[in-house]
Amino acid sequence: MNMKTILFCCTLFYISFSQTKIKLLSITAGFRVDSIEHQIITNTLRLYNKNAQEKLILQIDTVPTFFSLLTSIDSVPPDEYHTTLAMGTITNTPERRIKYDFSSVYIPSKEVLVARDRIPSFSITNISGKRVGYQRSTIEEKRIKRLKTIYPITPIGFVLYGDKGNALATGRVDFTLEDNIAVWDNPRFYIVHEFKDQAGKGISIMYPKGSVLRKKLDKYLRYYLKSPSFNALVERAFGKEIAHYFKAHLAR
Repeated sequence: MNMKTILFCCTLFYISFSQTKIKLLSITAGFRVDSIEHQIITNTLRLYNKNAQEKLILQIDTVPTFFSLLTSIDSVPPDEYHTTLAMGTITNTPERRIKYDFSSVYIPSKEVLVARDRIPSFSITNISGKRVGYQRSTIEEKRIKRLKTIYPITPIGFVLYGDKGNALATGRVDFTLEDNIAVWDNPRFYIVHEFKDQAGKGISIMYPKGSVLRKKLDKYLRYYLKSPSFNALVERAFGKEIAHYFKAHLAR
């Protein structure tokens, strides 16, 4: 075996076994190991690692709030620019697409108004004079400002998603602004209104602008979203009705 052959074989060995560590930024309170988002990213990486000539190793870094999630991805150092992504029910909006790149939508979310009890014949005018909770530094902030120009409401802002839910459960607010997925995961609350004008396309993975990692992963994400195993995951998490909703609203 000559020197060229040895170098060629060593190069093949390196390519076959090269590993790249990628960092996933997420919110402390919302990213559980058994969450649907964790299953989505781990199965997407499994498909990539099975078919690509490198192995991506996932490292999860958590931050306390949605605002700090955004600031963390804004401050990614240059050497981690193409190996960082963020998940945490991040809505894919036109404003955010100017600054960040997004994956295909993996949760077809809608902006909704939520109450603690069922309200027969609800009208959006019913929020007049009521306390409406929203999460700061999210699309809910834009929605609450718009509602306040139309109806005499009392906006109550929360930094943490869990605090907003607790406020509704204990009667400290009358309504909250949510994504519909929040109610799927919390059957004690009820959707009373779905807004006709939606801020975004749904929930996506967020990347720094121009990320190579998005290009690597997105086709495997789309493949997984079309798979029977993903449909089974959604059905286990939320039931058959919502699994059908995913099938109908995710891009095929």
